[in-house]
Amino acid sequence: MHLEIIKKIRKLRIEKAITKEEMAYRLCIDLSAYKRLESGQAETWGKYFEKIVTILEINPSIFFEGIVIKDVTLPNSNVRERERERERESEDWTCQ
Repeated sequence: MHLEIIKKIRKLRIEKAITKEEMAYRLCIDLSAYKRLESGQAETWGKYFEKIVTILEINPSIFFEGIVIKDVTLPNSNVRERERERERESEDWTCQ
């Protein structure tokens, strides 16, 4: 997902005819930091996301359209599964 977001930022920046220098300036970061962000070498896009969508003049929900989330595990999914297993075990125990 990270790389898809970076690609979308770059694509929109180019479509809007905004230079990397201008993005860096408007984000108040060094050009080298912006280049690392846009190349995927830095995963700090989230820190600047609000400013990025403002600069690109796009609604945040629209920005994420078409971005596929792959191999995502919800943080509590294992906990929920273990709770379900315990419930099933306790049900089996009470039935015996």
